[in-house]
Amino acid sequence: GFAVPSRTARYVPVRQQYYSTRYTQVYRSVHRTVPVPSPGRNTGTVRYCEPWFRVILDEAQTIKNHRTQVARACCGLRAKRRWCLSGTPMQNAIDDLYSYFRFLKYDPYSVYSSFCASIKYPISKNTSSGYRKLQAVLKAVLLRCTKATLIDGEPILKLPPKSICLKKVDFSHEEREFYLKLEADSRQQFKVLTIQEVGLFTR
Repeated sequence: GFAVPSRTARYVPVRQQYYSTRYTQVYRSVHRTVPVPSPGRNTGTVRYCEPWFRVILDEAQTIKNHRTQVARACCGLRAKRRWCLSGTPMQNAIDDLYSYFRFLKYDPYSVYSSFCASIKYPISKNTSSGYRKLQAVLKAVLLRCTKATLIDGEPILKLPPKSICLKKVDFSHEEREFYLKLEADSRQQFKVLTIQEVGLFTR
């Protein structure tokens, strides 16, 4: 989502002071204007070079690979405030975090060489001390909310009690035949692999 451009904010009603768009549309708008839907109006127009007050990336793990064109386009957006929202901020490697730092303009870690020297390489050399430093860095910019988080003494999220219902479903004749064939093929492949593995160890 995009907060309304700062130079036009004073002329726009509060309820219409934001736009919602997709990551691909941000990339496509780098060199041209792209019409995008926005709440409160039929269509909106987002320009890549427009100065925004606040840019919020929902499902921010979409830009985890800083080498992609979408990530570069998002990081190039002009904004006074920047937020990243994600339930899985780090999925594959430490490098995932660098893209967030670059988008947030969180110096000095928004520069890849500094990120590697201060975070990535120390973790690869000494996992324990490296992650302690990373936690200290994240503490300044990361707000982590869980189901146990409280606001004014109340849970941030109230969920109904969990219920588990187990239901046995019988296969149809065709499903049973398919399952038995799949099971037989899998057992045969496993047997072949086991024989090959034993042969490797006995040579």
